[in-house]
Amino acid sequence: GFGVSALLQARNPAGTVVAALLPKVITVLRSFHCAFPSDVTRPLMGPSGPTVEGLKPYILALHKTEMLALTSSLDKKDDTHSADTAFPAPPGVNPNQLAAGRLLLYNIRHHLYRCVGSALQVQDGALTAQNLTDMLKHGLIDCVQWVHPYHIEMQMREIWIPLFSPPGMSHAADQLKEHLAVAILPPLIAALVQALERYWQWLQLPDGHPAAGQDSALLWAMCTGTVMVSRTFVDFLTGLVVKGGVSKPPVNQPQKEATEVTMGGSGTSKKDRRTKNRFAALADDDMAEEEDSGPTQGTGFAVIVMNNPKILEAVQGAAVAAARWQDPKTIKNAIAVLRSIAVRFMTGSETHHNIRDACSASLEAPRWCEPVPRACLQPLVALCQNPPQPPLTGGALATMIGKPFDDFFTPVKVQGRWTLSPFAETVSTALQPMIRGLAKVFTHVCKRGQVTADVVQHVTRFAVLMEACQLLSALKSTTQGHVYELIVTQLDPGLDDKLKRLAIRTFVGKAVDPDPEL
Repeated sequence: GFGVSALLQARNPAGTVVAALLPKVITVLRSFHCAFPSDVTRPLMGPSGPTVEGLKPYILALHKTEMLALTSSLDKKDDTHSADTAFPAPPGVNPNQLAAGRLLLYNIRHHLYRCVGSALQVQDGALTAQNLTDMLKHGLIDCVQWVHPYHIEMQMREIWIPLFSPPGMSHAADQLKEHLAVAILPPLIAALVQALERYWQWLQLPDGHPAAGQDSALLWAMCTGTVMVSRTFVDFLTGLVVKGGVSKPPVNQPQKEATEVTMGGSGTSKKDRRTKNRFAALADDDMAEEEDSGPTQGTGFAVIVMNNPKILEAVQGAAVAAARWQDPKTIKNAIAVLRSIAVRFMTGSETHHNIRDACSASLEAPRWCEPVPRACLQPLVALCQNPPQPPLTGGALATMIGKPFDDFFTPVKVQGRWTLSPFAETVSTALQPMIRGLAKVFTHVCKRGQVTADVVQHVTRFAVLMEACQLLSALKSTTQGHVYELIVTQLDPGLDDKLKRLAIRTFVGKAVDPDPEL
Protein backbone atom coordinates (compact mmCIF):
# COMPACT_ATOMS: atom_id res chain seq x y z
CA GLY A 1 0.00 0.00 0.00
CA PHE A 2 1.21 3.42 1.01
CA GLY A 3 3.77 2.55 3.71
CA VAL A 4 6.22 5.13 5.10
CA SER A 5 9.85 4.51 4.15
CA ALA A 6 12.72 4.66 6.65
CA LEU A 7 14.18 7.56 4.67
CA LEU A 8 10.98 9.51 5.02
CA GLN A 9 10.85 8.83 8.75
CA ALA A 10 14.42 9.98 9.13
CA ARG A 11 13.60 13.19 7.31
CA ASN A 12 10.65 13.93 9.58
CA PRO A 13 10.83 12.26 13.02
CA ALA A 14 7.45 13.75 13.90
CA GLY A 15 5.95 11.38 11.38
CA THR A 16 6.96 8.41 13.53
CA VAL A 17 5.36 9.96 16.61
CA VAL A 18 2.16 10.77 14.74
CA ALA A 19 1.93 7.31 13.19
CA ALA A 20 2.16 5.80 16.70
CA LEU A 21 -0.18 8.20 18.51
CA LEU A 22 -2.90 8.95 15.96
CA PRO A 23 -4.68 5.55 16.26
CA LYS A 24 -4.74 5.91 20.05
CA VAL A 25 -6.09 9.47 19.93
CA ILE A 26 -8.88 8.47 17.55
CA THR A 27 -9.75 5.53 19.83
CA VAL A 28 -10.01 7.94 22.77
CA LEU A 29 -12.15 10.25 20.64
CA ARG A 30 -14.53 7.41 19.77
CA SER A 31 -14.84 6.58 23.48
CA PHE A 32 -15.48 10.25 24.26
CA HIS A 33 -18.31 10.40 21.69
CA CYS A 34 -19.83 7.28 23.22
CA ALA A 35 -19.63 8.57 26.79
CA PHE A 36 -20.65 12.17 26.11
CA PRO A 37 -23.13 12.30 23.19
CA SER A 38 -24.24 15.90 22.74
CA ASP A 39 -27.01 15.48 20.15
CA VAL A 40 -30.08 17.15 21.64
CA THR A 41 -32.39 15.24 19.31
CA ARG A 42 -31.61 11.94 21.02
CA PRO A 43 -30.84 12.80 24.65
CA LEU A 44 -28.06 10.78 26.22
CA MET A 45 -27.89 8.33 23.33
CA GLY A 46 -24.49 7.74 21.73
CA PRO A 47 -22.95 5.44 19.14
CA SER A 48 -22.80 2.55 21.60
CA GLY A 49 -26.11 3.19 23.37
CA PRO A 50 -27.39 5.21 26.35
CA THR A 51 -25.06 6.98 28.72
CA VAL A 52 -25.40 8.12 32.36
CA GLU A 53 -28.52 10.22 33.07
CA GLY A 54 -26.65 12.37 35.57
CA LEU A 55 -24.50 13.77 32.77
CA LYS A 56 -27.48 15.50 31.13
CA PRO A 57 -26.81 19.01 32.57
CA TYR A 58 -23.24 18.77 31.31
CA ILE A 59 -23.45 17.30 27.83
CA LEU A 60 -26.73 18.75 26.50
CA ALA A 61 -25.72 22.32 27.36
CA LEU A 62 -22.91 24.50 26.06
CA HIS A 63 -20.32 26.37 28.05
CA LYS A 64 -20.18 30.08 27.27
CA THR A 65 -16.59 29.70 26.02
CA GLU A 66 -17.60 27.44 23.15
CA MET A 67 -20.68 29.54 22.38
CA LEU A 68 -18.53 32.66 22.00
CA ALA A 69 -15.83 30.80 20.08
CA LEU A 70 -18.14 29.41 17.42
CA THR A 71 -20.79 32.05 16.73
CA SER A 72 -18.68 34.61 14.90
CA SER A 73 -20.18 33.63 11.53
CA LEU A 74 -23.76 34.38 12.58
CA ASP A 75 -25.44 37.60 11.50
CA LYS A 76 -26.60 38.61 14.96
CA LYS A 77 -27.12 37.32 18.45
CA ASP A 78 -30.13 37.55 20.71
CA ASP A 79 -29.40 39.15 24.09
CA THR A 80 -32.06 36.98 25.73
CA HIS A 81 -29.88 33.94 24.96
CA SER A 82 -26.45 35.39 25.66
CA ALA A 83 -23.57 33.14 26.60
CA ASP A 84 -23.59 34.46 30.19
CA THR A 85 -27.24 33.69 30.89
CA ALA A 86 -27.90 30.58 28.78
CA PHE A 87 -28.13 27.13 30.37
CA PRO A 88 -28.55 27.99 34.08
CA ALA A 89 -27.83 25.27 36.62
CA PRO A 90 -30.79 23.00 37.53
CA PRO A 91 -32.14 23.23 41.10
CA GLY A 92 -29.81 21.65 43.64
CA VAL A 93 -26.75 21.76 41.39
CA ASN A 94 -23.77 23.95 42.27
CA PRO A 95 -23.47 26.46 39.38
CA ASN A 96 -19.71 26.80 39.72
CA GLN A 97 -19.15 23.05 39.64
CA LEU A 98 -21.53 22.73 36.69
CA ALA A 99 -19.73 25.47 34.73
CA ALA A 100 -16.37 23.85 35.50
CA GLY A 101 -17.65 20.48 34.27
CA ARG A 102 -19.03 21.94 31.04
CA LEU A 103 -15.78 23.79 30.41
CA LEU A 104 -13.80 20.59 31.02
CA LEU A 105 -15.89 18.67 28.47
CA TYR A 106 -15.54 21.48 25.95
CA ASN A 107 -11.76 21.60 26.38
CA ILE A 108 -11.40 17.84 26.09
CA ARG A 109 -13.49 17.75 22.92
CA HIS A 110 -11.74 20.78 21.45
CA HIS A 111 -8.25 19.48 22.16
CA LEU A 112 -9.07 16.01 20.84
CA TYR A 113 -10.35 17.48 17.57
CA ARG A 114 -7.38 19.81 17.37
CA CYS A 115 -4.99 16.97 18.11
CA VAL A 116 -6.41 14.85 15.27
CA GLY A 117 -6.40 17.84 12.91
CA SER A 118 -2.81 18.73 13.78
CA ALA A 119 -1.69 15.12 13.39
CA LEU A 120 -3.21 14.93 9.92
CA GLN A 121 -1.10 17.93 8.90
CA VAL A 122 2.05 15.87 9.60
CA GLN A 123 1.56 14.21 6.26
CA ASP A 124 4.63 11.98 6.44
CA GLY A 125 3.20 9.94 9.29
CA ALA A 126 -0.55 10.50 9.24
CA LEU A 127 -1.65 10.18 5.64
CA THR A 128 0.32 6.97 5.15
CA ALA A 129 -0.84 5.36 8.40
CA GLN A 130 -2.36 1.92 8.01
CA ASN A 131 -6.15 1.82 8.18
CA LEU A 132 -6.34 5.63 8.35
CA THR A 133 -9.67 5.80 6.53
CA ASP A 134 -11.17 3.09 8.75
CA MET A 135 -9.99 4.94 11.85
CA LEU A 136 -11.50 8.23 10.69
CA LYS A 137 -14.79 6.57 9.82
CA HIS A 138 -15.01 4.72 13.12
CA GLY A 139 -13.85 7.53 15.39
CA LEU A 140 -15.34 10.56 13.65
CA ILE A 141 -17.63 10.06 10.66
CA ASP A 142 -19.80 7.37 12.26
CA CYS A 143 -20.17 9.58 15.35
CA VAL A 144 -21.43 12.70 13.53
CA GLN A 145 -25.03 11.62 14.16
CA TRP A 146 -24.55 11.87 17.92
CA VAL A 147 -23.05 15.32 18.35
CA HIS A 148 -24.48 18.83 18.69
CA PRO A 149 -24.37 21.16 15.64
CA TYR A 150 -21.85 23.31 17.52
CA HIS A 151 -19.59 20.29 17.83
CA ILE A 152 -19.98 19.41 14.15
CA GLU A 153 -18.85 22.98 13.45
CA MET A 154 -15.85 22.48 15.72
CA GLN A 155 -14.98 19.22 13.96
CA MET A 156 -15.27 20.85 10.53
CA ARG A 157 -12.99 23.72 11.52
CA GLU A 158 -10.33 21.64 13.24
CA ILE A 159 -10.22 18.50 11.08
CA TRP A 160 -12.06 18.33 7.77
CA ILE A 161 -11.58 21.82 6.30
CA PRO A 162 -7.79 21.85 6.95
CA LEU A 163 -7.42 18.29 5.63
CA PHE A 164 -9.22 18.98 2.34
CA SER A 165 -7.92 22.50 1.79
CA PRO A 166 -5.14 22.94 -0.81
CA PRO A 167 -2.32 22.72 1.81
CA GLY A 168 -3.93 19.75 3.55
CA MET A 169 -2.36 17.04 1.38
CA SER A 170 0.07 19.20 -0.57
CA HIS A 171 3.00 16.82 0.01
CA ALA A 172 1.08 13.62 -0.68
CA ALA A 173 1.50 11.71 -3.93
CA ASP A 174 -1.42 12.11 -6.35
CA GLN A 175 -2.30 8.44 -6.00
CA LEU A 176 -2.49 8.66 -2.20
CA LYS A 177 -4.38 11.95 -2.32
CA GLU A 178 -7.00 10.48 -4.63
CA HIS A 179 -7.23 7.28 -2.59
CA LEU A 180 -7.95 9.20 0.62
CA ALA A 181 -10.45 11.53 -1.07
CA VAL A 182 -12.41 8.62 -2.56
CA ALA A 183 -12.41 6.73 0.74
CA ILE A 184 -13.28 9.66 3.04
CA LEU A 185 -15.33 12.28 1.21
CA PRO A 186 -18.45 10.30 0.16
CA PRO A 187 -19.19 8.85 3.64
CA LEU A 188 -18.25 12.12 5.36
CA ILE A 189 -20.50 14.24 3.15
CA ALA A 190 -23.34 11.73 3.46
CA ALA A 191 -23.07 11.72 7.26
CA LEU A 192 -23.05 15.51 7.46
CA VAL A 193 -26.05 15.85 5.14
CA GLN A 194 -27.99 13.27 7.12
CA ALA A 195 -27.31 15.01 10.43
CA LEU A 196 -28.12 18.50 9.11
CA GLU A 197 -31.25 17.33 7.31
CA ARG A 198 -32.51 15.93 10.62
CA TYR A 199 -31.82 19.19 12.45
CA TRP A 200 -33.54 21.32 9.78
CA GLN A 201 -36.60 19.06 9.68
CA TRP A 202 -37.05 19.07 13.44
CA LEU A 203 -36.53 22.81 13.73
CA GLN A 204 -39.56 23.21 11.46
CA LEU A 205 -41.87 21.36 13.85
CA PRO A 206 -44.52 23.50 15.62
CA ASP A 207 -42.75 23.23 18.98
CA GLY A 208 -39.35 23.89 17.47
CA HIS A 209 -37.77 20.65 18.61
CA PRO A 210 -39.26 17.72 20.56
CA ALA A 211 -36.15 16.97 22.60
CA ALA A 212 -35.72 20.54 23.77
CA GLY A 213 -39.12 20.61 25.43
CA GLN A 214 -39.65 23.94 27.18
CA ASP A 215 -35.93 24.70 27.42
CA SER A 216 -35.56 27.73 25.17
CA ALA A 217 -31.78 27.82 25.58
CA LEU A 218 -31.42 24.29 24.20
CA LEU A 219 -33.68 25.18 21.29
CA TRP A 220 -31.84 28.44 20.58
CA ALA A 221 -28.46 26.68 20.61
CA MET A 222 -29.83 24.04 18.26
CA CYS A 223 -31.07 26.76 15.92
CA THR A 224 -27.89 28.88 15.87
CA GLY A 225 -25.70 25.81 15.61
CA THR A 226 -27.67 24.38 12.68
CA VAL A 227 -27.52 27.63 10.73
CA MET A 228 -23.83 28.09 11.49
CA VAL A 229 -22.66 24.61 10.55
CA SER A 230 -24.85 24.59 7.42
CA ARG A 231 -22.98 27.63 6.13
CA THR A 232 -19.63 26.08 7.02
CA PHE A 233 -20.59 22.83 5.32
CA VAL A 234 -21.50 24.57 2.05
CA ASP A 235 -18.26 26.56 2.23
CA PHE A 236 -16.51 23.18 2.52
CA LEU A 237 -18.29 21.94 -0.62
CA THR A 238 -17.33 25.16 -2.40
CA GLY A 239 -13.67 24.60 -1.62
CA LEU A 240 -13.83 21.11 -3.08
CA VAL A 241 -15.05 22.29 -6.49
CA VAL A 242 -13.24 25.64 -6.88
CA LYS A 243 -9.71 24.77 -5.73
CA GLY A 244 -7.59 23.09 -8.38
CA GLY A 245 -7.58 22.79 -12.17
CA VAL A 246 -5.80 21.35 -15.17
CA SER A 247 -2.50 22.48 -16.60
CA LYS A 248 -3.24 22.41 -20.32
CA PRO A 249 -5.89 23.81 -22.66
CA PRO A 250 -8.75 21.68 -24.04
CA VAL A 251 -7.81 19.11 -26.64
CA ASN A 252 -8.28 19.63 -30.38
CA GLN A 253 -8.34 23.40 -30.03
CA PRO A 254 -5.43 25.83 -30.42
CA GLN A 255 -4.96 28.45 -27.77
CA LYS A 256 -6.44 31.84 -28.54
CA GLU A 257 -7.39 34.98 -26.74
CA ALA A 258 -10.20 34.08 -24.35
CA THR A 259 -13.58 35.63 -23.88
CA GLU A 260 -15.49 34.85 -20.69
CA VAL A 261 -18.99 33.53 -20.57
CA THR A 262 -20.17 34.57 -17.16
CA MET A 263 -22.45 36.91 -15.28
CA GLY A 264 -21.64 40.58 -15.65
CA GLY A 265 -21.15 43.10 -12.91
CA SER A 266 -18.51 45.22 -11.33
CA GLY A 267 -15.10 43.63 -11.36
CA THR A 268 -12.98 42.92 -8.32
CA SER A 269 -9.21 42.87 -8.27
CA LYS A 270 -7.15 39.80 -7.53
CA LYS A 271 -5.93 41.44 -4.32
CA ASP A 272 -9.53 41.99 -3.18
CA ARG A 273 -10.47 38.39 -3.91
CA ARG A 274 -7.51 37.03 -1.95
CA THR A 275 -8.80 38.73 1.18
CA LYS A 276 -12.09 36.87 1.05
CA ASN A 277 -12.88 33.65 2.87
CA ARG A 278 -10.72 30.95 1.33
CA PHE A 279 -13.61 28.58 0.78
CA ALA A 280 -16.59 30.87 0.12
CA ALA A 281 -15.07 33.66 -1.97
CA LEU A 282 -16.80 32.75 -5.20
CA ALA A 283 -20.00 31.61 -3.53
CA ASP A 284 -20.36 34.98 -1.82
CA ASP A 285 -19.14 36.98 -4.82
CA ASP A 286 -20.96 35.44 -7.77
CA MET A 287 -20.64 38.62 -9.82
CA ALA A 288 -16.84 38.68 -9.74
CA GLU A 289 -15.04 38.62 -13.05
CA GLU A 290 -11.36 37.86 -13.31
CA GLU A 291 -8.68 38.28 -15.93
CA ASP A 292 -8.72 35.17 -18.09
CA SER A 293 -5.15 34.10 -18.54
CA GLY A 294 -5.94 30.54 -19.55
CA PRO A 295 -5.81 27.36 -17.49
CA THR A 296 -3.63 27.11 -14.43
CA GLN A 297 -2.65 24.16 -12.28
CA GLY A 298 -4.21 24.17 -8.81
CA THR A 299 -3.38 22.19 -5.69
CA GLY A 300 -6.93 21.58 -4.51
CA PHE A 301 -9.28 18.65 -5.02
CA ALA A 302 -11.47 19.92 -7.87
CA VAL A 303 -10.04 17.63 -10.54
CA ILE A 304 -10.29 14.61 -8.24
CA VAL A 305 -13.89 15.52 -7.40
CA MET A 306 -14.88 16.03 -11.03
CA ASN A 307 -13.16 12.86 -12.26
CA ASN A 308 -14.57 10.54 -9.60
CA PRO A 309 -18.31 9.84 -10.02
CA LYS A 310 -18.73 8.73 -6.41
CA ILE A 311 -17.31 11.94 -4.94
CA LEU A 312 -19.01 14.16 -7.52
CA GLU A 313 -22.39 12.57 -6.81
CA ALA A 314 -21.89 13.19 -3.08
CA VAL A 315 -20.91 16.85 -3.56
CA GLN A 316 -23.67 17.57 -6.08
CA GLY A 317 -26.30 15.82 -3.96
CA ALA A 318 -25.20 17.71 -0.86
CA ALA A 319 -25.45 21.05 -2.69
CA VAL A 320 -28.97 20.18 -3.88
CA ALA A 321 -29.97 19.25 -0.32
CA ALA A 322 -28.44 22.40 1.19
CA ALA A 323 -30.27 24.59 -1.33
CA ARG A 324 -33.51 23.48 0.33
CA TRP A 325 -32.49 24.46 3.86
CA GLN A 326 -34.01 27.69 5.09
CA ASP A 327 -30.96 29.88 5.61
CA PRO A 328 -30.58 32.39 2.73
CA LYS A 329 -26.77 32.39 2.86
CA THR A 330 -26.71 28.61 2.70
CA ILE A 331 -29.15 28.58 -0.23
CA LYS A 332 -27.15 31.18 -2.13
CA ASN A 333 -23.83 29.42 -1.66
CA ALA A 334 -25.29 25.97 -2.45
CA ILE A 335 -26.59 27.32 -5.77
CA ALA A 336 -23.12 28.73 -6.42
CA VAL A 337 -21.69 25.23 -5.92
CA LEU A 338 -24.01 23.91 -8.67
CA ARG A 339 -22.87 26.76 -10.91
CA SER A 340 -19.21 25.90 -10.31
CA ILE A 341 -19.86 22.22 -11.07
CA ALA A 342 -21.58 23.18 -14.34
CA VAL A 343 -18.64 25.34 -15.43
CA ARG A 344 -16.23 22.56 -14.49
CA PHE A 345 -18.20 20.18 -16.69
CA MET A 346 -18.31 22.61 -19.62
CA THR A 347 -14.58 23.35 -19.50
CA GLY A 348 -13.36 19.78 -19.11
CA SER A 349 -12.58 20.48 -15.41
CA GLU A 350 -10.30 23.35 -16.42
CA THR A 351 -11.89 26.03 -14.26
CA HIS A 352 -14.92 26.84 -12.13
CA HIS A 353 -15.27 30.50 -12.99
CA ASN A 354 -15.80 31.17 -16.68
CA ILE A 355 -15.95 29.44 -20.04
CA ARG A 356 -13.30 30.44 -22.54
CA ASP A 357 -13.91 30.47 -26.29
CA ALA A 358 -11.28 27.74 -26.56
CA CYS A 359 -13.44 25.51 -24.37
CA SER A 360 -16.74 26.06 -26.18
CA ALA A 361 -15.02 25.58 -29.56
CA SER A 362 -13.35 22.31 -28.55
CA LEU A 363 -14.42 19.14 -30.32
CA GLU A 364 -14.93 17.68 -26.84
CA ALA A 365 -17.30 20.45 -25.73
CA PRO A 366 -20.58 18.67 -26.63
CA ARG A 367 -19.51 15.66 -24.58
CA TRP A 368 -18.35 17.80 -21.66
CA CYS A 369 -21.78 19.47 -21.54
CA GLU A 370 -23.78 16.24 -21.36
CA PRO A 371 -24.10 16.03 -17.53
CA VAL A 372 -25.06 19.70 -17.09
CA PRO A 373 -28.87 19.47 -17.59
CA ARG A 374 -29.38 16.59 -15.17
CA ALA A 375 -26.75 17.45 -12.56
CA CYS A 376 -27.09 21.24 -12.42
CA LEU A 377 -29.97 22.66 -14.45
CA GLN A 378 -32.69 20.24 -13.34
CA PRO A 379 -32.09 20.85 -9.58
CA LEU A 380 -32.21 24.61 -10.17
CA VAL A 381 -35.48 24.38 -12.08
CA ALA A 382 -36.96 22.16 -9.34
CA LEU A 383 -35.83 24.65 -6.69
CA CYS A 384 -37.49 27.51 -8.57
CA GLN A 385 -40.71 25.51 -8.96
CA ASN A 386 -40.80 24.58 -5.28
CA PRO A 387 -38.59 26.85 -3.14
CA PRO A 388 -38.09 26.23 0.60
CA GLN A 389 -41.00 27.12 2.86
CA PRO A 390 -40.49 30.03 5.29
CA PRO A 391 -39.75 29.23 8.95
CA LEU A 392 -42.80 28.80 11.14
CA THR A 393 -43.99 32.08 12.61
CA GLY A 394 -43.02 32.53 16.25
CA GLY A 395 -40.39 29.79 16.32
CA ALA A 396 -36.72 30.16 17.15
CA LEU A 397 -35.80 29.71 13.50
CA ALA A 398 -38.15 32.50 12.42
CA THR A 399 -36.72 34.80 15.10
CA MET A 400 -33.22 34.27 13.78
CA ILE A 401 -33.58 34.05 9.99
CA GLY A 402 -37.26 34.81 9.31
CA LYS A 403 -36.76 38.34 7.99
CA PRO A 404 -33.62 37.51 5.94
CA PHE A 405 -35.55 34.59 4.45
CA ASP A 406 -38.49 36.81 3.44
CA ASP A 407 -36.14 39.45 2.03
CA PHE A 408 -34.27 36.81 0.02
CA PHE A 409 -37.40 35.77 -1.89
CA THR A 410 -38.98 39.22 -2.26
CA PRO A 411 -38.42 41.54 -5.27
CA VAL A 412 -36.97 44.91 -4.32
CA LYS A 413 -38.28 48.29 -5.45
CA VAL A 414 -35.45 50.72 -6.24
CA GLN A 415 -36.26 54.28 -7.38
CA GLY A 416 -39.76 53.26 -8.35
CA ARG A 417 -38.69 50.19 -10.35
CA TRP A 418 -38.90 46.55 -9.30
CA THR A 419 -35.65 44.58 -9.38
CA LEU A 420 -35.05 40.86 -9.02
CA SER A 421 -35.25 39.26 -5.61
CA PRO A 422 -31.88 38.09 -4.24
CA PHE A 423 -33.04 34.53 -4.89
CA ALA A 424 -33.75 35.27 -8.55
CA GLU A 425 -30.43 37.11 -8.85
CA THR A 426 -28.67 34.04 -7.46
CA VAL A 427 -30.45 31.73 -9.90
CA SER A 428 -29.70 34.10 -12.78
CA THR A 429 -26.01 34.16 -11.87
CA ALA A 430 -25.95 30.35 -11.82
CA LEU A 431 -27.74 30.05 -15.17
CA GLN A 432 -25.61 32.62 -17.00
CA PRO A 433 -22.64 30.36 -17.84
CA MET A 434 -24.91 27.37 -18.54
CA ILE A 435 -27.20 29.13 -21.03
CA ARG A 436 -24.53 31.24 -22.67
CA GLY A 437 -22.04 28.37 -22.76
CA LEU A 438 -24.52 25.94 -24.34
CA ALA A 439 -25.43 28.57 -26.93
CA LYS A 440 -21.76 29.01 -27.85
CA VAL A 441 -21.21 25.27 -28.13
CA PHE A 442 -24.33 25.02 -30.32
CA THR A 443 -22.88 27.70 -32.60
CA HIS A 444 -19.71 25.67 -33.12
CA VAL A 445 -21.67 22.43 -33.60
CA CYS A 446 -23.70 24.08 -36.36
CA LYS A 447 -20.59 25.62 -37.90
CA ARG A 448 -18.92 22.22 -38.13
CA GLY A 449 -22.12 20.80 -39.61
CA GLN A 450 -22.22 23.66 -42.12
CA VAL A 451 -25.71 24.77 -41.12
CA THR A 452 -27.00 28.02 -39.66
CA ALA A 453 -27.21 28.28 -35.87
CA ASP A 454 -31.01 28.30 -35.87
CA VAL A 455 -32.29 26.91 -32.59
CA VAL A 456 -35.76 26.11 -33.99
CA GLN A 457 -34.53 24.19 -37.02
CA HIS A 458 -31.31 22.62 -35.80
CA VAL A 459 -31.55 22.23 -32.01
CA THR A 460 -31.66 18.45 -32.51
CA ARG A 461 -28.03 18.61 -33.62
CA PHE A 462 -27.09 19.39 -30.01
CA ALA A 463 -29.15 17.13 -27.73
CA VAL A 464 -27.85 18.82 -24.56
CA LEU A 465 -29.28 22.19 -25.59
CA MET A 466 -32.56 20.58 -26.54
CA GLU A 467 -32.78 18.94 -23.08
CA ALA A 468 -31.92 22.24 -21.41
CA CYS A 469 -34.67 24.04 -23.34
CA GLN A 470 -37.20 21.43 -22.26
CA LEU A 471 -36.20 21.85 -18.61
CA LEU A 472 -36.35 25.65 -18.73
CA SER A 473 -39.77 25.57 -20.38
CA ALA A 474 -41.12 23.90 -17.21
CA LEU A 475 -40.59 27.12 -15.23
CA LYS A 476 -43.58 29.21 -14.18
CA SER A 477 -45.24 31.22 -16.97
CA THR A 478 -42.69 29.89 -19.45
CA THR A 479 -43.20 28.16 -22.79
CA GLN A 480 -40.78 26.56 -25.18
CA GLY A 481 -41.22 29.63 -27.37
CA HIS A 482 -39.99 31.86 -24.55
CA VAL A 483 -36.92 29.66 -24.11
CA TYR A 484 -36.16 29.66 -27.83
CA GLU A 485 -36.43 33.46 -27.87
CA LEU A 486 -33.87 33.57 -25.04
CA ILE A 487 -31.49 31.27 -26.92
CA VAL A 488 -31.87 33.37 -30.08
CA THR A 489 -30.65 36.44 -28.18
CA GLN A 490 -27.60 34.46 -27.01
CA LEU A 491 -26.85 33.38 -30.59
CA ASP A 492 -26.99 36.90 -32.01
CA PRO A 493 -23.35 37.87 -32.80
CA GLY A 494 -24.25 41.54 -33.04
CA LEU A 495 -25.81 41.78 -29.61
CA ASP A 496 -23.77 43.24 -26.76
CA ASP A 497 -22.81 40.87 -23.95
CA LYS A 498 -24.53 43.09 -21.40
CA LEU A 499 -27.80 42.78 -23.29
CA LYS A 500 -27.40 39.01 -23.44
CA ARG A 501 -26.90 38.88 -19.69
CA LEU A 502 -29.86 41.20 -19.20
CA ALA A 503 -32.03 38.88 -21.30
CA ILE A 504 -31.26 35.99 -18.96
CA ARG A 505 -31.96 38.13 -15.88
CA THR A 506 -35.30 39.23 -17.30
CA PHE A 507 -36.21 35.65 -18.22
CA VAL A 508 -35.38 34.39 -14.71
CA GLY A 509 -37.21 37.26 -13.01
CA LYS A 510 -40.46 36.52 -14.84
CA ALA A 511 -40.16 32.79 -14.22
CA VAL A 512 -39.04 32.87 -10.59
CA ASP A 513 -40.25 35.98 -8.76
CA PRO A 514 -43.88 36.51 -7.74
CA ASP A 515 -45.64 39.43 -9.37
CA PRO A 516 -44.79 42.33 -6.99
CA GLU A 517 -47.95 44.20 -7.96
CA LEU A 518 -50.23 41.43 -6.67
